[in-house]
Amino acid sequence: MGERSLLERAQGGEADAIAVWLNRSLQRRGITVQVQRQAGDLHLLLEAMQVPDRNSAVTFVQQEFTRLKVNSLSQIHVVGRRRGDKHSTWKECFQLRSIPSLSDQLSSHQTANKMVEQQSHGTEIPRRRPPISKEAAIAGKPIRSTNQMIPDQFASQGALGIPQAGWRSLAIGWVLAMLLLASGRLTFIFHPLITLVHELGHAACGWLLGYPAIPAFDFIHGGGVTSHFGRLWGLIGAIYMGFGYVYYRYRNNYLTLRYLLGGIVLYSLLILTPIHASIITMMGHGFELLFAGIFLYRALSGESCYYPIERPLYGMLAFFTLAYDIRFAYRLIFDWQARVDYLQGKGGILHDLTRLANQYAGGNVSAIAAGLLGCCLLTPLLTLFLYHHRGQTNCLIARLFRVSDDSQFRQMKKAPSRYSEGK
Repeated sequence: MGERSLLERAQGGEADAIAVWLNRSLQRRGITVQVQRQAGDLHLLLEAMQVPDRNSAVTFVQQEFTRLKVNSLSQIHVVGRRRGDKHSTWKECFQLRSIPSLSDQLSSHQTANKMVEQQSHGTEIPRRRPPISKEAAIAGKPIRSTNQMIPDQFASQGALGIPQAGWRSLAIGWVLAMLLLASGRLTFIFHPLITLVHELGHAACGWLLGYPAIPAFDFIHGGGVTSHFGRLWGLIGAIYMGFGYVYYRYRNNYLTLRYLLGGIVLYSLLILTPIHASIITMMGHGFELLFAGIFLYRALSGESCYYPIERPLYGMLAFFTLAYDIRFAYRLIFDWQARVDYLQGKGGILHDLTRLANQYAGGNVSAIAAGLLGCCLLTPLLTLFLYHHRGQTNCLIARLFRVSDDSQFRQMKKAPSRYSEGK
């Protein structure tokens, strides 16, 4: 479909062309749009992993329809919801004719600025009105200020595709993390958080592989300890029943079934081979890096953050965890005394890296520590990669969680007239 042909079809009010036009701008930011037309009304469904901000989404839609100048439509219904939810989070309806033209928007914005200047010079104004923001002028109505954060889907991008708020959160988080590590007392206060995540990694992986486990703090020798019990095959049977339920629920989504089949094969190999014991041992530090990556991603994107202060705090926790593990691995590699102390274990129990070294590296803890150091350095790079490809990743996740395999979009391609004229 050529650019001119797509534009002409969208201006003619065809639902499939409008969907392609809007998705070009929104899909790379993690938002997908579904479009249906009913007589003179157009219905837009905006979905994302986090609910799109209402004001920003409606403003964007109004901007696009102002550019398109669609004359065959009267009302636009915009619905926003989290991807996978059955019910919408918010709804908005506006008259297409009420959207001012670009010249009217500029005139309105300039008039508002003049009113502010006159008020600042003490000039009496017959009817005082609040200054109109650019977004309010585009929307055709004032938008009240709100404390809700605007997601990065509608935020302007900075260097490396990271918005200014993301860079600011990373910088503040890095400084706070370095201050925590520089203070022995503050490190001692925050260390239990790393211990908790570490032991949860052992326990969660143990349960997943059929070994009931209880994580706990070790108040005798310090740190934490996870008690694993004998394997329960009934627990593994319950997990396979869960696989069966997922298979039945998404039986019409062939993409999900392919990923599910791969997961079942991989899981079967893990539980039937001795490597599962090593996986349980690895996932202590693995969970630390996993949570550090999640916190770093939230600091970058602002997802799941309702207050601005949350982003730098997530950055602080991410950098603190990564720096703590990097320092730990560095000492095991280059500090002989630290390596000797670690090899002694605690309470007759060997540490995680010692057991892995005895099994895979001939007792060379430094080699295993070097692997941990590499994983620590790889975590921010992998997080940045996922952030840059979050649009494609979110679309893939959305496809995997659909009960049917994109049947609606396939029908739109095969029979666009059905959706352009309404059901």
